[in-house]
Amino acid sequence: MNKEIAVYDNTVSARTYLSYIAEQAGGRAVIGRDGKLYIKTIGESSVTLPLKLFKTFKWGEKFKITRVRYDDGIQLFEKGDTTGNTVYISQDNMYIVDQDQINNIYNALKGLEFYSFEGESIIDPALDTGDIVVIDGKNVIYQGSMQFSGRWIANIESKIQCKAKEETTTRTPSQRTINRRVESNINQIDGKITQLTEETTENTQKLTKVEQDVNGITSKVSSVEQSVENITKIEGTAEGKNIYIDDASAEPLIDIMLEGESQQATRSGKNLLDNTATTKISNGITFTVNSDKTVNVNGTNDTSANSSLIINRYDLSPGTYILNGCPSGGASNTYRLAIQETGSYSVLGSIDIGNGSGEFTIDTTTSVQIAIFIQKGLTINNLLFKPMLREATIADDTYEQYGASPSTDYISKIENLEGENICPSLNTTRTINGVTFTKNKDGSYTLNGTATAETNYPINVNTITNTRTVLLKANSKYRMLSSYESGKYTTQVFYLKNNVTTYSSSLIETVEETKAGMYIRVYKNAVLENVTIYPQITKGEEYKPYVPYNSLKFKDEGENLYNDNIDNYNKPIDYWICPVALEQGEIYKLSGKLKGTKMTGCVVAVVPYGNSYSEFKDVVYRYTALNTSGVVSNRTITVDSSFTPPTCSHSLYIR
Repeated sequence: MNKEIAVYDNTVSARTYLSYIAEQAGGRAVIGRDGKLYIKTIGESSVTLPLKLFKTFKWGEKFKITRVRYDDGIQLFEKGDTTGNTVYISQDNMYIVDQDQINNIYNALKGLEFYSFEGESIIDPALDTGDIVVIDGKNVIYQGSMQFSGRWIANIESKIQCKAKEETTTRTPSQRTINRRVESNINQIDGKITQLTEETTENTQKLTKVEQDVNGITSKVSSVEQSVENITKIEGTAEGKNIYIDDASAEPLIDIMLEGESQQATRSGKNLLDNTATTKISNGITFTVNSDKTVNVNGTNDTSANSSLIINRYDLSPGTYILNGCPSGGASNTYRLAIQETGSYSVLGSIDIGNGSGEFTIDTTTSVQIAIFIQKGLTINNLLFKPMLREATIADDTYEQYGASPSTDYISKIENLEGENICPSLNTTRTINGVTFTKNKDGSYTLNGTATAETNYPINVNTITNTRTVLLKANSKYRMLSSYESGKYTTQVFYLKNNVTTYSSSLIETVEETKAGMYIRVYKNAVLENVTIYPQITKGEEYKPYVPYNSLKFKDEGENLYNDNIDNYNKPIDYWICPVALEQGEIYKLSGKLKGTKMTGCVVAVVPYGNSYSEFKDVVYRYTALNTSGVVSNRTITVDSSFTPPTCSHSLYIR
């Protein structure tokens, strides 16, 4: 093969260089008896020795070469099949650059049969290491030593063992594989010489590029993009608006990313039923009160009395209400949720057996109790009650716990969560088997070229540590954003399921906690022109549009503009006015709760400063009436565009 490869690494010995050159030629390097260097193929010379000449001998395994494979964790070339034994080319061999070289090595070695053998015999001193010795009709590759004791005696030690080797295109490349990217390139066609000079220490790397052509010499110093796994890992936490990295290594900054999402649970305050019950057992039935105030019910009532759990007793203000939260399938003679007037225990409205109580109205403040009832003689298995009392004007019957949140009474913790896309794009721009994988700023990859062989490009497999990086929780479902074109390319995820490697091109279903790797597979002879792949794994079964890895999405972000500067909230007053500055054309949310004894008839309004509340420009007509608990929840306020000043002075008016 006539191939020019310009590469030099002064940390590699000349002997090792010769071994790499000979290996890519499908042979071995030897110094002949004439003092010259030769590259000889295995079995180029042979000699036959009768078995009777061996004083002692030991046969080993039989081998037949049917495949040659090269895999440095980035490039994969192979030829042949696995019916016999495979010759693995050293992953450090910097002279292997394309499939043709592997084809040539395969052609030189295919079908070669030989045995492992140990023995001692007289021998022809012209025999060299790597020659074939035919013993009893069986081929043995000569390895060993010889000595002269009146005649030449050879101690043949051709101890060859079949070693299982893990095959993966995501194996960690050795340090030599990284260093070999440093080149000295002589381009005779264009009359150009390019030299790259590298200086590497424990924590730094410098690279100088010098180019010489007929127009002169140019030079520049640039930095090489490095994976952060190559430097000392720095981890820590910080709080506040300004975050500083105190212990930074002397490395070029590749990227800095804020990962996570801020999220805060909210409640509208529509549930007027405060569940004050505690876990108890009633006549064989266990009522378990959960942290969100739902109730799990289990057990068998084999007594002569019903089982019950009183959720709360309190005074209910006049109004029209609906009670709901009983699991479906209930009945008056099985299980039910009911609101009763205390004392007479008459049911207000109708009982809830799984479809709500229907509307009921009380005209005066009434003492009530709300309870779960389980009929005697009944066995209950894991029923979940979600007790909720709401105003009849609220159509949404979805359960939420009592109390508007966030508020001073019901604080909601702000949690930092990971981004929606949990699949990082770790690999950089590379050309493999004729296809260029270009990494874009948003983490996607654009593919161009014609594939000379089937190629696997790892996306989120760390080629430095040979680990998959996407953590998947047990008994969960995830969705991969798949990309494919028949006969050209596809994307796949691999992970462990029941401790077996499992592949998926779309839906991921886990059993145990595991880590997943994602890769792009390009098929041989595929012609690709600006094909863009968007690596994404998201939680759940739903297909979601692509977002970069761990990108943030802040929802309902804002600050509370209300500040009335009132010192004594217990002082009886007819109204409060709180000046606030609202931007023209912006949208705001109004939420809150008033405490007091007379809520009926109270209103909240946002009005232009100096005007009466009946004149304010608001998408909510006239005013926002408080419900009987003094709550206004998430009402939208839009500043009317008819106001010409960019900032309008408004008042929050409470009467």
